[in-house]
Amino acid sequence: MLSIAVWGFCALCVLGFTAAARSQVISDEVPENIRGLDVIEKFGAQVPLDLELVNSDGKPVKLGQFFNQGRPVILVMVYFRCPMLCPATLQSLTQSINQIDWSVGEKYNIVVVSFDPTEGPEAARKARDAQYIAYDRGVPTKSEDSWVFLTGHPMNTRRLADSVGFPYRYIASTGEYAHPSVFFVLTPGGSVARYLYGLNNQAETFRMALLEAGEGTIGTPLERFILWCSHYNPNSGEYTLKAMWVMKVGATMSAIGVGSILVAMWAWERHRRATALAMAAGGAATTIDGSSTGQAPSDGRTVS
Repeated sequence: MLSIAVWGFCALCVLGFTAAARSQVISDEVPENIRGLDVIEKFGAQVPLDLELVNSDGKPVKLGQFFNQGRPVILVMVYFRCPMLCPATLQSLTQSINQIDWSVGEKYNIVVVSFDPTEGPEAARKARDAQYIAYDRGVPTKSEDSWVFLTGHPMNTRRLADSVGFPYRYIASTGEYAHPSVFFVLTPGGSVARYLYGLNNQAETFRMALLEAGEGTIGTPLERFILWCSHYNPNSGEYTLKAMWVMKVGATMSAIGVGSILVAMWAWERHRRATALAMAAGGAATTIDGSSTGQAPSDGRTVS
């Protein structure tokens, strides 16, 4: 009877563990609505600058007019009536750039595009005003070209999304869109330089990404040197120093320092020898003309 009880207990444990494992697998599965919505990174890809969109004032614009201004561009794709993720995405961006000493419109531009075809200038204007209020520096310089909120035809917004590898899907049962949260940091010419994911990017991460995308158009020489010694770690979502490069720079600086010391020592030794030779030559000349030997000069006079 005891053995039967033990086997029965073991069987219950196995069944319980299996059920728990099954429930864990099910809970860890990606919901069907968002399956396949992975960002396809396209570094170096060019956004379509000829794309026609509409700004928050209802005026038609070309995407290209916000580029080629000598400034990198942060591109954000959202939809303005989104109940949670999109407002949080825009808020996290504004909070981060508030901590950067570079101002929108002076060092970089921001382009926010809605992929919802039902949205127009009014929705864009509301989103724009909310972010301008949250921005510590007020309305940016030349805001109509530096921090814009755009809508457009679904074919055009889809074309833009595809150019940077951004997926989104309309969910008919909820009337909402499924999509990831990502910031695209683009070069002044409109090519993809960096992807920043999620809502927890640090201000310094945005700064370094803009510096990287700026291709030398922004930042001090020291900041660009620090960038040269750094790389973006997608696991941590931060820029970290390249240990090997730092070691190389340290070794180079050490070699330069040692070389400078050796050159200085060689120059000093050369000067010392030249001085000694000059002094020796002067002494020999004095001996030859008899000025210090006590011998009689050639005219027969005795030196006392």
